[in-house]
Amino acid sequence: MTPAPWREYLRDMGRFLQGETGERPAVPEHYFDRATEDRLAEIAGHGESDLPRYHEVVLGALPRQVWRPHTVRLFQQLADLGGRRQGQTRDLEGSSDPPRAS
Repeated sequence: MTPAPWREYLRDMGRFLQGETGERPAVPEHYFDRATEDRLAEIAGHGESDLPRYHEVVLGALPRQVWRPHTVRLFQQLADLGGRRQGQTRDLEGSSDPPRAS
């Protein structure tokens, strides 16, 4: 199983801060909310080497839900399509008189 992007980021940041790698890891694109991205950039800009600080910021973050608007629109379109089909069915059913109970 692939680890979540935030886990990979913290793992790679730990390796960087311990000198195991020479390149600071990039913040996962389109994953964190803007405030978290800004806080991580601020920490990196100050040259902080305190991994617990990175953990604090990342664990307090809210992942962006970039999929949500698209999913809502998809389900609205499906509901509209279903509603139109139901209306067509009702029109066909309404064209003949319903059976009457005797």
